[in-house]
Amino acid sequence: MKAHLPIDKRIRTGEKRENTNALILHWAAGQPKQTAHGIRYWQITSAQKGSYNYIVDNDGPLETIPPQECAHHSGTLKQYRKVAQEIGIPPYKHSIGILFCQQDIEGNPGEIIYNHLVQLCTTLCLQFYLSYHQIYRHHDITGKVCPRWFVNHPDEWLLFIDKVKEEVIRQDLYERFHTRTWYNGY
Repeated sequence: MKAHLPIDKRIRTGEKRENTNALILHWAAGQPKQTAHGIRYWQITSAQKGSYNYIVDNDGPLETIPPQECAHHSGTLKQYRKVAQEIGIPPYKHSIGILFCQQDIEGNPGEIIYNHLVQLCTTLCLQFYLSYHQIYRHHDITGKVCPRWFVNHPDEWLLFIDKVKEEVIRQDLYERFHTRTWYNGY
């Protein structure tokens, strides 16, 4: 589903991304069980500059900024962690920002949102030729406890990355088999 933010100087400039080197995940950090449309409304009416390409809730991903455009999701800090150097400075100009709603104050996305996240990350990895190694938590870039659930439960983060990896491999093999590119069309 798409509900693009209006183009303005604060949340969506319309600037095209030169390259896509990463997916960066964030959590909604507010009240549990928020909706993507509610967060989108807050982005439009708030004085803050933050925005994301996708917001994921129980209904699935909501595209608020086209994935080829820059969203202001990873800050403009002068000191990033080393991984940010690999992505590009500032990271938001070289990555897709994904914010997910959580089911509780600890940031647990719950099964439905978790599965939507796996599918969205899989789709974007295949679309932009990204490896599962190029999926990061906001924490990996700036040191912030974001997304809280995956920072406080690093084993869950590794399981999430493994699920995306498995799904990318499964979908990529399916596509190759059904388009006959796996054997050069002979």
